Amino acid sequence: MDSHQIARLMLGHSHSPAIQETQTRFRRELVNRWGIEPGTRVLEIGCGQGETTSVLAAAVGPTGHVTAVDPAPPGYGTPVTLGQSADHLRQGPLGSRIAFRFGWDGSTVDDGPYDYVVLAHCSWYFDSVERLLDQLLAARAWAATLCFSEWDLTPHDMAQVPHHLAVLALAQLGDETGNIRTPLSRQRATALIAEAGWNIVADETADSRDLQDGRWEVGACREAAARPGLSSLVASQFDVLLAMSELAEVTSLGSYAVVAHRS
Repeated sequence: MDSHQIARLMLGHSHSPAIQETQTRFRRELVNRWGIEPGTRVLEIGCGQGETTSVLAAAVGPTGHVTAVDPAPPGYGTPVTLGQSADHLRQGPLGSRIAFRFGWDGSTVDDGPYDYVVLAHCSWYFDSVERLLDQLLAARAWAATLCFSEWDLTPHDMAQVPHHLAVLALAQLGDETGNIRTPLSRQRATALIAEAGWNIVADETADSRDLQDGRWEVGACREAAARPGLSSLVASQFDVLLAMSELAEVTSLGSYAVVAHRS
């Protein structure tokens, strides 16, 4: 099943086909880099609307299984909620391979053991570095291989700077329901993975410049800039990133993909 076929199985495809195609194509690249094998069992932590879940389910094939968990409630998300997206995916040809669990407490898993534990672009949602470390430590009991991906906080061209600044500014708002709470650099994240007892065997750059997230985060900053009571530092960051976003089209930050074995 190619990325186009997988994308069409997502509820988001009916809302924004082009966006869904781009998002699914990128996640297909991640799963290929991780080397997920057919017939394996995968635990995905922070599954969200199932963007990566669907690609994982296609990769493991009819004899494999994906358990997708997320601490958020099924009503979280817009314009499509997590629950709506999961229900739609369950009704498709990949549905029998997937078990979703929302409102997850982060401590127990079902249907284990697993061959892989996956965290795909979800680490910045964690409330703190300590919570992320605890999750990485706990994951060692659930699978022998960790597959991890996240945005690379370092911009590599000027068009990525607004996304970079937006991430830093949004993290300082302290929004408990926001999607940027603990944005770690690539260096800090990989160090944390190692601290949790994982031996990194691959750390590769993944091209995510075509994704729409950079523009979305800048848009979120444009709305947040109107909030009363912002600190001078955050307000100044909003001023700079919004000014820069007017100079050229915003490009999303790059990403990276890590494979690590339990040590």
